[in-house]
Amino acid sequence: MYRSSLFFIRYKLAQKYGLKSALGVPIKGENSVLAVMVFFSFMTLIEDQELISLVMTVGEQLGIAIERKQTELELQASQQKLSTLVNTIPGTFFSATYGNCLTIDYISEGCKALTGYGREDFLSQQIDFVDLVHFQDLAVVEKSRQQQLSQSSTYLLEYRIFTQCGEEKWIWEKGQGVCNEQGQVIGVEGLMMDITDRRRTEEALKQAEANYRGIVENALEGIFQTTFDGSYLSANPALAKIYGYKSPDELIRTLKNIETELYVKPGRRAEFIETLQEQEVVCDFQSQVYRKDRSIIWISENARAVKDQAGNLLYYEGTVEDITERHKLKEQLHLRAFYDNLTGLANRALFMDKLQEALELLATKQNQELSPDDNHQFGLLFLDLDGFKKINDHLGHLMGDKLLIAIGERLLHCIRDRDIAARLGGDEFTILLTKISAPEQIIQVAERIQVALRTPFRFGNETVETGTSIGIFIGNVTNLKQTQKYLSLNPSSHQPTANNLPTPEDILHRADIALYQAKMAGKGTYHIFKEQDC
Repeated sequence: MYRSSLFFIRYKLAQKYGLKSALGVPIKGENSVLAVMVFFSFMTLIEDQELISLVMTVGEQLGIAIERKQTELELQASQQKLSTLVNTIPGTFFSATYGNCLTIDYISEGCKALTGYGREDFLSQQIDFVDLVHFQDLAVVEKSRQQQLSQSSTYLLEYRIFTQCGEEKWIWEKGQGVCNEQGQVIGVEGLMMDITDRRRTEEALKQAEANYRGIVENALEGIFQTTFDGSYLSANPALAKIYGYKSPDELIRTLKNIETELYVKPGRRAEFIETLQEQEVVCDFQSQVYRKDRSIIWISENARAVKDQAGNLLYYEGTVEDITERHKLKEQLHLRAFYDNLTGLANRALFMDKLQEALELLATKQNQELSPDDNHQFGLLFLDLDGFKKINDHLGHLMGDKLLIAIGERLLHCIRDRDIAARLGGDEFTILLTKISAPEQIIQVAERIQVALRTPFRFGNETVETGTSIGIFIGNVTNLKQTQKYLSLNPSSHQPTANNLPTPEDILHRADIALYQAKMAGKGTYHIFKEQDC
């Protein structure tokens, strides 16, 4: 029943098709118009309030029904989304009645993957979740859940279960209590997740740490970590023992500055750091260090620089080995190889090495054509004791050995620190004088030696007298050239060398010839070698 086109938007359309009457009733929801219900007639009708009231009542009921349906659809969609979300999250959500035990009221589909049992198994109470808990953990789980819920509305647990197929799994459970009006916990809601892999990884890490700690603590080598500025971050018992401390803690507390408190040689720590900065590793870094009691030992260090991903230094770590005994053995082997066991003087091997060096230095100066009086000359003195055989025969070899030792001591007092005194064997001694500027210096030493050895030796009640004959070779450019000329003319008397130099044996042979000439001239004299003596 339309009266004006101002209020009826389909007025022209109604006129076109000959419609005479229309009635529109809104279908309302709680807070809005959901739709409009319209009736049309080809007859002209008179307003009927009862009919209009009836139709409006029907519209209201339709609005309620439509709105309820929309709400149900929205709720279903929301529940579907929530269910999808819940079921895609690893683990299972649950809701349970809380009493002496948990009675499952709701559980998500994740329970199947977690336990091997489906939702219906739990909801029908065919399976009680408590029965799945490892018997060693059950009492702890129940007590811990109860204690946590009594103190807070939430709780957190980790425990083991056995699945349907008997597999052991670790469960992480986080829940929240549901309370009644009196504040009593009547239920719990929460999430359970499988953390078996995480726990296995943690156990593996713990085992690896324990193994590493066992290796470090039981290692025979010292193991350390230090800062750049020389403080200990960590040390194992072996390192503490090497350095003379009761424990690693005592070592770390006491040694605050490695540079000044540990190393004997000043600047040794700086050399250690410099090598690490250049190479990032140090191998067999040998040093003398102080122990706690200030005694000195030799150590060998192997270390590396530990850096973060950005390349920044974190600390230095490495190992320490006490090589004191090895060092002593090395020194002993060196002494045996290059020093006379009886007198402690150089032996033939060391003496010949030093003579070779003197020859090479002289040859270098010869090639530079320097003047003969430059201090590149050397002197070789070959000594043979006078009457030593009689001393041995009359006083015995023990007295003879004492005499040889005493003679070695007197020879050392007659020469400079850079000169070499050697015992070749028996009663034969040699002296190598280096950096000589004039032959007179060599003669002075020879005369000093003769005076020293003519002075009687006293051994308890025994007085022993002896002397020495000395053969002298003056190592200068002139004599070197003459020796080279002689050897070139007499190749059979010489072992050829690559640089055509005389060998140490050639020079020693000439000093021996000079010694023979001295003995022929009378004991207690010296003779200077000339090529004519050959």
